Amino acid sequence: MPIEATSSNEHIADFGGDPSQVTIFGGSAGAGSVRAILATKLAFGLFHGAIAQSNLGGYGFASTYSKYFTIEESFTSFGEPLINSVGCGNRTDADVLACLRAVPAMALVSAPTVPSFIVVDRKFLTTDQLEVNGAGPAAHVPVIFGWMRDDGADFVGALPTVNSTLTTALLGAGFPFNITEAVVNSPHLFPLPSGSDPLLDLYNLTSRVGTDGEFKCIDQATLIAVAKHKVFPTIYAYQFDRSYDGFEPNGPAVCQPPIAPRFPNGNPSLPYFRCHGGEIFFMFGSLGQDSAPFRDPNDLIMSQVAVDMWSSFARTFNPTPSTAFLVARGYTNTTEVLRKAGKWKPLTPENPTPLRLLDIPLSLSPFLEEEQCSVLAIPFNFYG
Repeated sequence: MPIEATSSNEHIADFGGDPSQVTIFGGSAGAGSVRAILATKLAFGLFHGAIAQSNLGGYGFASTYSKYFTIEESFTSFGEPLINSVGCGNRTDADVLACLRAVPAMALVSAPTVPSFIVVDRKFLTTDQLEVNGAGPAAHVPVIFGWMRDDGADFVGALPTVNSTLTTALLGAGFPFNITEAVVNSPHLFPLPSGSDPLLDLYNLTSRVGTDGEFKCIDQATLIAVAKHKVFPTIYAYQFDRSYDGFEPNGPAVCQPPIAPRFPNGNPSLPYFRCHGGEIFFMFGSLGQDSAPFRDPNDLIMSQVAVDMWSSFARTFNPTPSTAFLVARGYTNTTEVLRKAGKWKPLTPENPTPLRLLDIPLSLSPFLEEEQCSVLAIPFNFYG
C-alpha cells in the first residue's frame, strides 16, 4: 500500500528512499539540530529514527546547543550587536530592516556576533530544551547518541603556553570560576599527567575537562534520563575510541597519531587525541583515498563495521546487523568483529554496560566519569 507523501518528505522516494522509514543524523552542531528536532512537534512523523554524534552542551559556547535562547535573549546577545556592527543601529525598526537588506550578505554572515544558535520561536520549538523527563514534546523514535573520546580537545582554546595554568586554561575556555575552582581542588579526579612535555600534559588535562563538561556528561545525563522516563522506545550509546583527523584548530599534531616505523601515516596504537569529528571518515566509508590513507588494517575494518552498524540502524533501528544479512553479502570483517563483540544492546536501567566503545576490537563499558561529572555539576541524575 503506498504511503501518502507530505510536502516535507514527498521527494524521498525520488532518491530511492522510503518516506515511512527516515533516519535523521548529524554531528557537532548537526547533532544539536537533531536534538532540537526531537523536541519539535511539527516534525513528528516526518522521521522515524535519529542519531546525534557529539551533541554539545554544558559549559562555554557548548551550552546553547542543548539549552536554547529565547528570541529576546538571542537579540540582546547577538542580533543587536550585529545591527550595530554593520552600521544599522539607532534607527526605527523599518529603517533597520531596510539598512540590513542593503548590507552585503558576506558582511552579515561574517560579523563577529552573527546569530547562529537555536531559539525558542514558540512555533517549532516551544521548550528551551529537549525535555528528557517526559514533561514536554519529544519524538517517540529510536535514537543513538554518542561522542568522541576526546571531543573537547579542540574546544578548550589554544595549546598552553609557559604562563598557562589549569585555572587560566579553563576560564579561557568558558568554564565559570566556581566549576574551575572545583576541578582545581579535585586533583584525585582530574590528575595532571606526568609525561615528558609539561604543556602537553596540561593540554591533556584541559581536554579531559572540556570533553566531560561540554560533551560526555550532558549526553550521558540525557541518555540516563530518557531511559528512566521511557522517552524513546530504544536508546543506544557509544564512544568512538578510534579517530581519523577531525576538527583541528590547534593543528594536526594534536589529532593524529605519531609516525612510527612501518606506520608512515601514524600508528593508531600509540597515544593521540581522538578529536571532534574524527568518526566521520569511518562512518561514511571514505578512508583509503589518497588524501586519507589507511594507517593500519584496523582502519579499514573499523570503517566497514561503522558503515554496517549505521546502515543497519537506518534499515531496522537496530545498529547490530543480522548475521544472515552480513554473510549473504560477504561482509566477513564485520561478521567476525560482531561475532566476538556480541550485540550492541540498547540502554535500559538494568543494563550495566550500555556504552559501546568503537575501536577494534569493539567492547562494552558502563557510563564514564561519574565522579568527574558530579564535580562539574552535570551529574548522571542532572535531568532527574
